[in-house]
Amino acid sequence: DRAKLSMAMTWIISYFSASKSATIDLNRYKVERFLMTTTDKLIDSMIVDALFNDSALIREHLSDIIGEKKLYEAGESLNGQLAVESNIFTAISMISAIGKLERQDGAQAIMSWINDHHDEIIKAKQFFVLKYSYIALARLDRKHQTNQLNVFNKKYNRYIKNYTIL
Repeated sequence: DRAKLSMAMTWIISYFSASKSATIDLNRYKVERFLMTTTDKLIDSMIVDALFNDSALIREHLSDIIGEKKLYEAGESLNGQLAVESNIFTAISMISAIGKLERQDGAQAIMSWINDHHDEIIKAKQFFVLKYSYIALARLDRKHQTNQLNVFNKKYNRYIKNYTIL
């Protein structure tokens, strides 16, 4: 029944706050596989709602799932949460997901976040953030001709020109 499913999903989502993506965790793999393959709308809705969780790890993991699963209904939530995201690793996951969803308004959301965090990124030499942003913007530009990739390149290409982009 729906109440039990909701309770189970609450536990599943909270599991990601303790799970480390860099370690081998077969349980996490099974949980991710379940979330990726289910077609239940309640579960998809709870995945999207997890973008508003207090845990940056949960927001990061579920953003990755949203992008891979292409949960288009998460687009506005992703854009809105990216605008207020302070965790750089979570922001990268959100940026990647926005690129994968290929919504036209995603390019502006990405550029706004990058511009707002420009000083932090450059001072800490966290150029990998720019690399992931480039990839997402390239995907959006191919689909919608947003021209944001040109704007991005003019401002940030000098920081990532030595990075391998693909």
